[in-house]
Amino acid sequence: MKRPGSITLIGWLATGFGGLMVLFSPLQLIAPYPSAEALLSGPERPVFVFAAFFADNLPLVAVGSVIVGATAMAGGVGLLRLRAWGRALVEAITWLYLAYCLAFTAFAVWGIHSESTRQGGSGDGFEVIAGIFAIVIGLGGLAWCLVPLLVLRALRGEKVRAAISANQGRTP
Repeated sequence: MKRPGSITLIGWLATGFGGLMVLFSPLQLIAPYPSAEALLSGPERPVFVFAAFFADNLPLVAVGSVIVGATAMAGGVGLLRLRAWGRALVEAITWLYLAYCLAFTAFAVWGIHSESTRQGGSGDGFEVIAGIFAIVIGLGGLAWCLVPLLVLRALRGEKVRAAISANQGRTP
């Protein structure tokens, strides 16, 4: 059976983006990033407390990014070879990416909202602009979540399942 175009596209994207993660994630360790002390030295804000957590655990975040990137690469190659484990790995990474999209969108909207309410009723229109910005960021983030949803739909589709099951009996 011929490999469906969706498998080719998703497999190459997973392999390519995984490779970029493996290549660029270690750069987090040498990039200038404010220390946790610098982030927490200002006013007590939850946004900075959250960022300080990542500043304190940057090596762990970089290693985790390399592991996720390597997993995406392996899954992409497995998917291109029509292996069931490749589809499972790419699907797992896609679920992780969807969770990241939703969490990042919620965090961004929450951060904008918490900063606008911290400003109080200053009367300069900041609350209105921040509200509009939060809506735009929220809608953009939700639109960003459509990509992993479409990938999941394709990976769970009948064409992909049929192509992988038809390939299961073949030797590499």
